[in-house]
Amino acid sequence: MSCGEKKHDPLETVVRFVCGALAGALVGFWMVFRLKLSGFLPMLAITMGFCLVFAFCAVRYGDGFWAGLLRR
Repeated sequence: MSCGEKKHDPLETVVRFVCGALAGALVGFWMVFRLKLSGFLPMLAITMGFCLVFAFCAVRYGDGFWAGLLRR
């Protein structure tokens, strides 16, 4: 941990993880329907992939992740 980073408490980490996973699930479902996938395993893989990536990025990068995601 560098001197500019602050340590997050466990509750904040859980909240960031859950919010990231929910946002990833929404984007994953949107991608599944946009690509018109019909098989269960491809739908599950894409949705879970987005969930995990969003959750990891939300915990790792915090508010910077959300600001970058919403910036166009």
